[in-house]
Amino acid sequence: GEEFVFQATTGHNSSSGIFYKSDDERTDPRRSGEVYDDIEDEFNALQRLSSIAPDLFVRPLALTYDEDGNADGYFMENAPGKELNDYTQTYTSQASSNRNLGELDTDFISQQVSYMNTLMDLYGESHGDIKPWNIKVDPETSRIRGYDPVGFDRSTASSETARKEDEKEIQKILSD
Repeated sequence: GEEFVFQATTGHNSSSGIFYKSDDERTDPRRSGEVYDDIEDEFNALQRLSSIAPDLFVRPLALTYDEDGNADGYFMENAPGKELNDYTQTYTSQASSNRNLGELDTDFISQQVSYMNTLMDLYGESHGDIKPWNIKVDPETSRIRGYDPVGFDRSTASSETARKEDEKEIQKILSD
């Protein structure tokens, strides 16, 4: 699977498991206006977020390239657990029937989400797509890991709009 492809592509192993995201799966640039450029920007955004908060964001591992030398995807660590969306009812009524909040330390999750928000503020970074389905929760420890940001070309786009979007979504998560 993805672990084998990662090892064959990079020559490395991963102890945390691997997730691959192709350029085909990236956020449609029209959705986020002109701030989103390409999969390489998304990889770089995740790299910045992971460097300021390695316990809160998965680590991107390696970009992949097509035969023309264009980035066409990337490998990242796979966070254990389920999407936060599986436990919340903010976004779907369907999720509320699946949720079992008894297995989570919801105060600890809220503290981590708040801390994630504070760190992004302090470092001037943004995820741009903070949603419960872009945060995984380990049900055994209630630890969270963010992934799947919207990428920004820092030379042509401000992350200010994305930061405001993150703030709004974080408030929804914290109030659920």
